[in-house]
Amino acid sequence: MNSFTLLYVEDDFLTQKIVKSVLDGYFKKIYIANNGQEGIELYREKSPDIILADISMPIMNGLEMSQKIKQENSNQRIVLFTSYSEIEYFSKAINMKVDKYILKPLNTKQMIETLDEVIEDIRKERIEEAYKRDLEFASNHDVLTGLANRKRFFFCFKKLREENMRIGKIVAVLSVDLNNFKPINDTYGHDAGDLILKIVAKYLKKSLRKTDIISRFGGDEFILAIGFLETPQHILKFLERLKKNFMKPVLYRDDDGVEHSITISFSMGITFSSSDSTLSFDTLLRQADRAMYKSKRAKIPYAFFDSDEISILE
Repeated sequence: MNSFTLLYVEDDFLTQKIVKSVLDGYFKKIYIANNGQEGIELYREKSPDIILADISMPIMNGLEMSQKIKQENSNQRIVLFTSYSEIEYFSKAINMKVDKYILKPLNTKQMIETLDEVIEDIRKERIEEAYKRDLEFASNHDVLTGLANRKRFFFCFKKLREENMRIGKIVAVLSVDLNNFKPINDTYGHDAGDLILKIVAKYLKKSLRKTDIISRFGGDEFILAIGFLETPQHILKFLERLKKNFMKPVLYRDDDGVEHSITISFSMGITFSSSDSTLSFDTLLRQADRAMYKSKRAKIPYAFFDSDEISILE
């Protein structure tokens, strides 16, 4: 049995019974329709991988059904039963880009071989699509954490900032750097370091809203952008969520089976871009970095670039 589903459309109950008995156990699921109209309704409900249909049927024939389905989904795989006496239908089916044809009278061996060809085509197509998706993801995301990379972050930040400027909102840019990350790598190994980075990415992402952006810029450095803030004070909600998510230490089991409890802490710098700001992203990033180093020197979780913002929030 393969993992594909089939919609079989046939008005002759004897032929229907024979074909179903041959294909039972071959497909994951077979849906049966008695005419083209029923076929369209089942297609919309079940979204089968392949449609196998007779051409000559009452109410709506196989070609009319195929045409309507191809209009909805040009990539839908359709195989039609046809005969030499239906040559005019055959030409229409070719123009409609129906995938395969099975000649009548029914030859079960030919039917299986034809369906196998369609299944193989679908498999190849899906492998290629998955490969393209993987390439697309890899070109826009950090492989280890799955977060956006620099290129993707720049693109998303531009859109986020434009939207916030349009409606008069504030965007916060945050630079996050882990504390004592090198000793973790040196003490427990790079597997432990990778685990920490993945968990930190998870904690940061969990603290954000869907409209916010996060990126791993490299090493143990993360950049965040939080938009749609009415005032700078609203960043406190994020900081509170972040504090809760970072409370638990990470448990790491080494190659010898020994479990270690690793405490994670970070230094964070925060700056703001108002709705009328003309500062470039690079400038905002430098400001956030400077604030982050300020927090690291002071051994506090976060610091603000602008002293006025500090006084507002403290």
